[in-house]
Amino acid sequence: MAKQTITKIIRKAKKYLGVSSQEIMNQMIEFYKLKNSDGMKQMFEAYKNWEIRRRAGSRTIEETIKLSKKNFDFVARIADGYLNNKDIEVGLYQAVQLPKNASGPVSQFYRKAIDYHPFDPSMN
Repeated sequence: MAKQTITKIIRKAKKYLGVSSQEIMNQMIEFYKLKNSDGMKQMFEAYKNWEIRRRAGSRTIEETIKLSKKNFDFVARIADGYLNNKDIEVGLYQAVQLPKNASGPVSQFYRKAIDYHPFDPSMN
């Protein structure tokens, strides 16, 4: 049986996502290296749709989409640090400690792929 892609696993997910944030991060890095913006966008869309399906009743769809973009952006920022240091802890530290506008190649690629502008007040 062929291995399912991260995107396919997310698309089929019910209550639980079925993949780890590290698996998503690794896939983001692979999409970045291959310059596969369609793959990045499809993976994000699958994640966003999963979040919408399982959203809490008190959160609107718009709030859920905004949260989905921020969640993926955070993982992309971890990927930036990991790409440079090959250390997940360094990537996590940098994602938490560095200003959000201190983006690296993976997060820039992700943002461009889904047309996300986290620092534009009209888009957030």
